[in-house]
Amino acid sequence: MQKLLTWLFVGILAIVVVPRMWHEFQDRHHSGTWPTVEGNLTDAYIKEVVNNTSGQSSHSPHQHSFVLVVEYSYRVHGREYVGHRVRAAGMSYGTEKRAKEALDNFKSKKTITVYYDPKDPASSVLIPG
Repeated sequence: MQKLLTWLFVGILAIVVVPRMWHEFQDRHHSGTWPTVEGNLTDAYIKEVVNNTSGQSSHSPHQHSFVLVVEYSYRVHGREYVGHRVRAAGMSYGTEKRAKEALDNFKSKKTITVYYDPKDPASSVLIPG
């Protein structure tokens, strides 16, 4: 019975995770050729993520990363969209200083360039690839 439950869990995980990974791979691969429009940054901040390395005790050092969280608006063919992705697979930094530099780079611009999927304009990134 336990083997059956394990395989069931693995199967469900594959059904959920694999399509998402494939979509991110496709976006990374094609986003450099997507058309662009000008957009407006509506919110941007840095979020600290603390990960306890797998198998370590709770007293061991934690691994920190800093994620750039953004919200931006843009228009395609007269319709307004809101995006949240910096890159197709996300954007994180090993130091807060590097994350702040990236954040300041976006915040210093009056408008931002948005790359959008011509087949699905709701899918967009700020940095292709």
